[in-house]
Amino acid sequence: MPTAVIVGVGPSAGLGATLCRHSAQVGLYVFAGGRTPTQLEQTQREIEATGGNCTPVVTDVTEEE
Repeated sequence: MPTAVIVGVGPSAGLGATLCRHSAQVGLYVFAGGRTPTQLEQTQREIEATGGNCTPVVTDVTEEE
């Protein structure tokens, strides 16, 4: 299955979330990464509501560990 990995998802009006939604609409399985679980889960719900697939991944690239 073709997959998209998108890091830096912000609020649902942000570029990252928009890229996630678009990628899912064209049939890619999306792994959405970002720091805020609530925003990632909102993006996941929006994608799944339109028939797409998304796995949210809480990650913070500002922390080396």
